[in-house]
Amino acid sequence: MTLKHSSRTWSGPRLQVIARDQFILSAFRRNVRAPVYSTSGVDSVATSAALTKEFWLLPDFVLGIRIKGSSLQAVVQERTRTNFVLLLMLDAVLIVAVVLVYRNVKKEVQLAQNKAEFVSNVIP
Repeated sequence: MTLKHSSRTWSGPRLQVIARDQFILSAFRRNVRAPVYSTSGVDSVATSAALTKEFWLLPDFVLGIRIKGSSLQAVVQERTRTNFVLLLMLDAVLIVAVVLVYRNVKKEVQLAQNKAEFVSNVIP
């Protein structure tokens, strides 16, 4: 049993669980950059991985990760846009809340003034 076969046996199912349908994970030799295992059938992660780190259990191997379906830059732009829209909506809600609180406080002050004026007019 070779190192390539044994690493595939124990690491394959774990990498599949980690990757789910969101990522492409691959293990490849550091010097050769030939994929030993990949969660996708056709693997180009070794050359285009967004992030590569040493495989902690096997020192001669590197683990590469890439987002499935789109680039990391596209995901960052999409999340930035979504966060910006949510922030603007939150700002709008806060502005409406401040206006409503100001209006209610103004009405309460006016009501208190009217009560005080009424009491002063009733009592001679």
